[in-house]
Amino acid sequence: MAALVVASGVAWAATISCPNRSGNLCVGTDKSDTMIGRNRADDMRARDGADILRARGGKDILTGGMGRDDLRGGGADDTYIFGNNDWGHDTITDTASPDNDPFTGNFAQFGSTDHQLTTRITVNLTSSPSSPEVSNGRLTGTVNWSNNAIDGVYVNSITDDTINGNSAANQLIAKDDSGEPSGDTVNGGAGNDWISVADNSGGDKVDCGEDGVGITDDDQVFADPGDTTINCERVN
Repeated sequence: MAALVVASGVAWAATISCPNRSGNLCVGTDKSDTMIGRNRADDMRARDGADILRARGGKDILTGGMGRDDLRGGGADDTYIFGNNDWGHDTITDTASPDNDPFTGNFAQFGSTDHQLTTRITVNLTSSPSSPEVSNGRLTGTVNWSNNAIDGVYVNSITDDTINGNSAANQLIAKDDSGEPSGDTVNGGAGNDWISVADNSGGDKVDCGEDGVGITDDDQVFADPGDTTINCERVN
């Protein structure tokens, strides 16, 4: 159900109650929409425009599309998807996972096996008050969040990308499915991280991070022959 907002006789925005397709799927318009989820898992997919996505309870999927989007997760572990090279300048509002499990918490995905990005991606999971946590090489795509709201990240790009974890238990994945040698850099930081740079190409570098005095973590890495790993407890 969508309530259109009309200016000068032209519909330019909509408030959409999710879902508006079969199952849990909710699809926006090419205008600036406000999409409102339910207290269960929704798959919310905006298109062009400066959209607001408000998830609620459940493990939601939020895709902002193009434009300057405001993505607000609910109370469960949510996934944020950025499938285009130039997705715009987005903001994520969510809550970090309090546990020490790399497979829980909020997750951000950039590109996919079917749609690799072609611009360099830099991700810093530690929140910064002065710069975006994610940016692409052309600065036509950025993401900001606060309070270390994202615990895991997936990047699939044909360029040499950089992922920097934070002090939590992170799931960090850097892939290049082009078949060419890759040169991604993943720095895990503290915490029991699960890291994968396995893409059958080699050339990546993983630094799991120093544990610190009196601290021993348990990092697990999946890598290819030709990749470099340091400070990692388990390498597969």
